[in-house]
Amino acid sequence: MSRHTAIRSFARDDSGATAIEFAFVAIPFLLLLLGICEYARLAWTQHVMQAVTTSAARCIGVGQTECTSSGKYSATATSNFVMSQVSSFVAPLNKDDIVINPDTTCQGVPGFSTVSITYTFNSMAPQLLDAFTDIRLTASSCYPRHAA
Repeated sequence: MSRHTAIRSFARDDSGATAIEFAFVAIPFLLLLLGICEYARLAWTQHVMQAVTTSAARCIGVGQTECTSSGKYSATATSNFVMSQVSSFVAPLNKDDIVINPDTTCQGVPGFSTVSITYTFNSMAPQLLDAFTDIRLTASSCYPRHAA
């Protein structure tokens, strides 16, 4: 077989074309899939934070035992309640990330308790998805005070 015939034979051979095409398509597809998963995790984290702030504001407002000490509002108990709720779903928070105000106004109406949480969301693959790194999430809720 001459050199010229071998080159022509190699040029006509398409047995590896599928593998090459798959390699071209697989990487962007996997990055897209990873991005969708990270966005879903981001949305879920925001939802959990909002649910926890609502639960904590209600805890203060009605005087649940998780937010009181000897029948009175306790900032420490409320903070521990928020941290335990969030850490069971997302990641542990610092006490500085939680703002609790047991007696404030909500949209100009007095007699409410408010809870706010700030959390820095980071991607599970920061080298691949830099857009999902150091995203600051906040959640806040208010609830009318019924407890003394």
